[in-house]
Amino acid sequence: MWLNFFLEISKIYKKRLIFLFFIMIFSVIFDVISIGSIFPLISFIVTENYDYLKFFDFSKNAFFKLDGKNIYLTAITIVFILFLTKNLFLLLFTKINSNFIAYLTIYYQEKILFKILKKNYYFFLEKNSSFFLREFSSEIKIITSGFVQPILDISLNILTLVGFLILLSFIDLNFTIISIILGFVFFLIFTLTLKKKFIFLGNQRRIQNLKIINYIKQLFEGIRELKIYKKENAFLLDLKKSWYRLANLAVKKNILTILPKLTFEIFLVFSILIFFYNVDNPQSLIPKLSILVLIMLRIIPNVNSLIKSLQKINYSEVALNNLINYFIKEEKKSLEIIKFEKKIELKNITFSYDNEKKIFDNLNIIIPKKSCIGIKGLNGSGKSTFVDLISGLLKPNSGEIFIDEKKYNDLDNTNWLSKFGYVQQKLFFFEESLKFNITLEKDIKKINHEKLNKIIKQIKLDEFLKQRRLTLDDILSESALNVSGGQAQRIGIARALYNSDGFLIFDEAFNNLDDNNINIITEIINELKINHTILIISHINNPLRICDEIYVLENKKIKKI
Repeated sequence: MWLNFFLEISKIYKKRLIFLFFIMIFSVIFDVISIGSIFPLISFIVTENYDYLKFFDFSKNAFFKLDGKNIYLTAITIVFILFLTKNLFLLLFTKINSNFIAYLTIYYQEKILFKILKKNYYFFLEKNSSFFLREFSSEIKIITSGFVQPILDISLNILTLVGFLILLSFIDLNFTIISIILGFVFFLIFTLTLKKKFIFLGNQRRIQNLKIINYIKQLFEGIRELKIYKKENAFLLDLKKSWYRLANLAVKKNILTILPKLTFEIFLVFSILIFFYNVDNPQSLIPKLSILVLIMLRIIPNVNSLIKSLQKINYSEVALNNLINYFIKEEKKSLEIIKFEKKIELKNITFSYDNEKKIFDNLNIIIPKKSCIGIKGLNGSGKSTFVDLISGLLKPNSGEIFIDEKKYNDLDNTNWLSKFGYVQQKLFFFEESLKFNITLEKDIKKINHEKLNKIIKQIKLDEFLKQRRLTLDDILSESALNVSGGQAQRIGIARALYNSDGFLIFDEAFNNLDDNNINIITEIINELKINHTILIISHINNPLRICDEIYVLENKKIKKI
């Protein structure tokens, strides 16, 4: 499963990945040859027997024309060149590998964000905003740091181990077989026994990270009340507990990570000492023993790195399983596009959140195109839920929604939300230009300036710009402190008109406005009735006077007044 997932997420940079493996193989080849070339050199130094240097003797080749007396110098030169080449390949591999991981991280940050934003509205209702902050602050990077990079490290370590074991078999086959058996047993013991522990630690890390983000989020969102009541320290104790738990988890992870390395090194040193103790003439084995120790010192880090990489994957498994869900492809059906030319009908609608208390029970209403419908109701009667059902953000538990007498679920609803313009009580403003806050478009070339200017004049927003000496390029603050409540609503209406296609919803848009601004906004809406279907949700009666029909939500149903 992990290999398939690795190939799936890496295919975007397939050519770069293939080239990376190509460099990896050459790096391992030169690594093995460079270490192997030391054996004859050490043997010659210890025994002064020139037969060991035949490996470096190119004098028979006419191209080289080497003097036999200089074979020793030639051997030293070749060993240096091999090590230099090996390290140059390793440097190249590190650069390509780093670029591959960096670009892959950016790509999947964008892709997962896009996948999440395309989720249905109910998905966002089920999640706390701290969940999304955690996902994008740390979890997405786990795809590369906790999975792709460990897979690449495992590949490099396996290739290196195979290469050095082959070299070792030429020097001492029996020792190689014993090393493979003991190494495999050692590997299985540590990977299998510690796997569940690393998965548990990884899951606890996710939990504590979420708690920390949630505490910090609440701390700054509620800073006004906390300062008024002098309770700035309200969350500090909880934060401190989570910080300590996270620190303890990191300590346990680090100890478990280094444990295989320490155990393996102790076992190896003990084995070498036992070997020396049982050999009658250890001096005669110095050349072979030197290269064996050199190879083992090269293999040990690879075995440790291999185990560490698997531990990283285990530690990241919970986060990875969650991220994998974003890569599941949803089947798309070929359906008729919604046009909305006559009416919307909600028939026998029943709805509840999580199958708990019913919000609506057998609700029925018809909204003709280009009509103006008013909706009243007490707090908690389901006014906002009613809007979410009509717009398709939520789906009813039972009953049907019909668009021009066709079932909503039988139609291609991908363009349905684009028909709606939504103006709510508290508009969210981005710390961007006024132009962006209306069009929600970063690319200036995609902005329909003719449509934008027409809307600004239509809702008399141009008068506000002249009075305040503002332009469309001036920056608004997040809470729009530099505009009044009435003007903020006009900007909201401009945004709704620019980004919608004929259906406007005003959800308690008149709250916190004085009578003068209520009348101004109401008159603007009255002028928009000619070409738009309008839904006004308000507990204030004044705006409802322009409606063709008024309904009240009560007792889980909707009734015409």
